[in-house]
Amino acid sequence: MELEARDCHLKHVCPQLRKISTIDICLNDEIEYLNFVPKQIFYPPSSNIRPHRNAEIKVITTKKSYHNTVKWFPKNKVHPYNFEKIELTENEKSRICHCCAKREINCTQDSEKSTIQTLMVSDYGLAVIESNEKVLELLKETKERFIDFRRFRELKHESFVNLNSIKNIQCWNSKEWKTEVRTEMCENCIKTMEEEIKTFYANFDNNFEHENEEIPKRKNNLKSKLSQKASLLPLNEVLLLNNSLKVDNFLISAINAIDLMPALKDSIISNTGNITHKELTKILQREMKDVQKLRKTIAEYISDFQEDVSAALEKLLAMIDKNSQELLQFTYNSTQQCDCQLLNCSNVEKCVILHLTVAENASKITFKDMLNSWEQIDRGSCVTCNSTKIGKYTVVFGNKQKYFAVEINAWKKTSKGMKQKVVSSDNFNINEQLIFGKLWKLISAIQYNDNIKHYITWKRDDGEKWIIIDDNKKSVKKELYKNLSNYRMLIFERLNVAFIDPENFLASRVEAHQEFIPC
Repeated sequence: MELEARDCHLKHVCPQLRKISTIDICLNDEIEYLNFVPKQIFYPPSSNIRPHRNAEIKVITTKKSYHNTVKWFPKNKVHPYNFEKIELTENEKSRICHCCAKREINCTQDSEKSTIQTLMVSDYGLAVIESNEKVLELLKETKERFIDFRRFRELKHESFVNLNSIKNIQCWNSKEWKTEVRTEMCENCIKTMEEEIKTFYANFDNNFEHENEEIPKRKNNLKSKLSQKASLLPLNEVLLLNNSLKVDNFLISAINAIDLMPALKDSIISNTGNITHKELTKILQREMKDVQKLRKTIAEYISDFQEDVSAALEKLLAMIDKNSQELLQFTYNSTQQCDCQLLNCSNVEKCVILHLTVAENASKITFKDMLNSWEQIDRGSCVTCNSTKIGKYTVVFGNKQKYFAVEINAWKKTSKGMKQKVVSSDNFNINEQLIFGKLWKLISAIQYNDNIKHYITWKRDDGEKWIIIDDNKKSVKKELYKNLSNYRMLIFERLNVAFIDPENFLASRVEAHQEFIPC
């Protein structure tokens, strides 16, 4: 269910509406605070978490103040939840409902309630749209209810709204942002939440390995150290990791993706970084057989939280050293044009994963079709000249880039619900695939089984065979599936060759001579 209440002079949103999948409250600036209370307590997100252009969204707004950026300092290792009781005026009381925001089992309609205000980490996604004159006009005029952020994650969740012309938009996933909550809560629910906070931080303090803690020394027993080193698997062996808790499969697949890029793996091991970098290095060096310690260094993953493998890979790559990042990093330029050229604009964004989707009304789709669809998109008609606005995207590969990760999302909304399109492997060359003017070799792929919500990593072996890595098990397959939509991610290695366009031989030779940089 979705709620669209754009520019409706709202002054309050009932906290029980959090059950709705998407709530669009743009242009309702009189709603000063959000009043949704998270179902569980989370550790405050890192200050270096940057907004996305894509997220699983519940609340869409034009009010920036909902995203609280003030530093939240702990007291005695616990972040203070004040539950400050606010006295409302009679006018304010008449404008709000009096539903308890938490509504525990022992909470009744007659329970005594108070208006409380405190900082909380949110367990739902937020999209903040920058409101300028053009955006305000568009928000008031548009009746579309699905936003395509160009690089969305899981369209199946239907947590998106389509406002393609809105460019200045920032999104945060659940647990990646905090907000000042002002809402009604009964005394029983306040006490319950205070106990949940104490329990969370008690467990957190016992389990979390802080970055400034000294790494345990292993030099006391030289024989023990040497025997431990001798027992480690060689780095060229397949990385098999345990998933005993059944919640780590997405993170294991993201680590496998890194492990199957040899230059990236070697760079991470040889460089130093934060605590996440250190724990990742231990796994890549085969010193660890599970991801539990690594998981505890990432605030969003401390609980049993799971997400898409591409999101997990982006998080891990954001936490490693800059030199390693550059082995996967590229930029893409976006421009938008129409006949009157009043909408000319350009944007440059650094990425480590290219997110591909399928074009509307496409019957038979190939990998090349998805690349072409990404390069150019119809953004509707210009209100000034009535011509079609065309958005164009151009990839610029990095000078040090050796690998290229591509996410495939072939889900589309139909009259019968979400349906996954077939992406044919016709003309898909795993040995020399042309992508944006460069030749690449497919070295690994990550398969996703939607029925059981499970990832499997494919490693390119000698010849055409593939080693299948399923957590701590491995097997062999002879060839890839013909339908590429079975794979969530494809990972390519850059070939040390120059591509000469037969249709423009001279220009291609000049470009190859000037720009070709061996990897």
